Amino acid sequence: MSLTVSATRCPACQTAAGPTASFTGVDQLRLVLPVTDFSVLLARMFDMIRQCGRGIPSVVIRLLEVLTVSASCLHDQEGRAVSRHHADLLREDALCITEGSGDRADIEARYSVLRQLLLGNEGVLRR
Repeated sequence: MSLTVSATRCPACQTAAGPTASFTGVDQLRLVLPVTDFSVLLARMFDMIRQCGRGIPSVVIRLLEVLTVSASCLHDQEGRAVSRHHADLLREDALCITEGSGDRADIEARYSVLRQLLLGNEGVLRR
């Protein structure tokens, strides 16, 4: 996978070097990016935030909402399974620490919407 970027107005691009960047023509820089899969991408985006924020209900709720928005764009079973795995981890971590019944109810409500969406019930978003 490669991406061509115009380097005409980008001083940082004009000095880029290393095995992942090379000039391919006049004012063009070719960046070679490693290809990753969805599970690695989601793990890198969410694992540390989940681990650090598991005792903070507002962080957990926002993460569940972000996963819900992203899940609304997923139509393949593999992507949905990866999102479901992260949602399950997030819920489990949060409920182990969260003591307030209102906070627990909010987490469960957001998780329930996400879970229904991941199971194919897109109608849950219209409620």
